[in-house]
Amino acid sequence: IGKSVDFIALMAYGMSQCACGDTMCEVSSCNPDAGCRCQQPGANSNLSYLQRFVDVFRTRVDASKLIVVWPAYGLQFSCAPGTRGDGCLSPSWYSAISYHAAQSLLATVTANGSLVTSPRFDAASASQMFRWHLSIHRPEVQIAGAERQVWFDDAHAIGVKCAYARDAGLRGVGFYQGTGAYPDGTNGSMAAMYSAVRRNFLDGVGPSA
Repeated sequence: IGKSVDFIALMAYGMSQCACGDTMCEVSSCNPDAGCRCQQPGANSNLSYLQRFVDVFRTRVDASKLIVVWPAYGLQFSCAPGTRGDGCLSPSWYSAISYHAAQSLLATVTANGSLVTSPRFDAASASQMFRWHLSIHRPEVQIAGAERQVWFDDAHAIGVKCAYARDAGLRGVGFYQGTGAYPDGTNGSMAAMYSAVRRNFLDGVGPSA
């Protein structure tokens, strides 16, 4: 197939750590009814996974035919009771959160004091993450899903990934969805995101926003 097609778009998301019994699976294909549970919160589009993903395709398809598509949304995880921080396990609950909703949520939890950790850039996955708590003023209370982690890509994260795609000799990059509105339909400016693509992939200036 690789010799016949003009290009192949690689949908580079759904890469959090989940498991069906002892078998790892992508978050997008984890079915709770089949016993699949997210074990460890993590990035929707994980750069370290992505590099291996691309390497597999490059054994059969020339890199100049590959287009990698980033998500313009992230994932929000609820930590299981008794787990939090780096030891957070999310056995039952996660949801997609749009880029714009993630930015809005960050502003809200910062303002109301429920932010646990300020946003940090996770270099291994090239994604932003922050933690917040439903009962920040009573941390001794164990509420199911009380601590939550949000992983999403901002312009800086996209810039780092675009720089990788450029250095790997890929044909192009893109977004799903280009408005950053999935899954709640909330629209907003994507100018910073597209600027990161231009600077880091087209112009080769980055990685930066």
